Amino acid sequence: MSSASPFITLNTGAQMPTVGMGLWKISKDTVADQVYEAIKLGYRLFDSASDYGNEAEAGQGISRAIADQL
Repeated sequence: MSSASPFITLNTGAQMPTVGMGLWKISKDTVADQVYEAIKLGYRLFDSASDYGNEAEAGQGISRAIADQL
């Protein structure tokens, strides 16, 4: 797993990053680009919630990263 942070191994054997990027208070105008750039840097854990109001735009950043095979 490529990661911007250390990871822990879960009891299933899966690895989970110990540091992620929080999306709270990131504006809808910039969150897609910020998520995309974070994925380029190796981030794989994002803290998001519907209360943040930017989940659709965050998803656009993730979709773009997948399309670019990051």
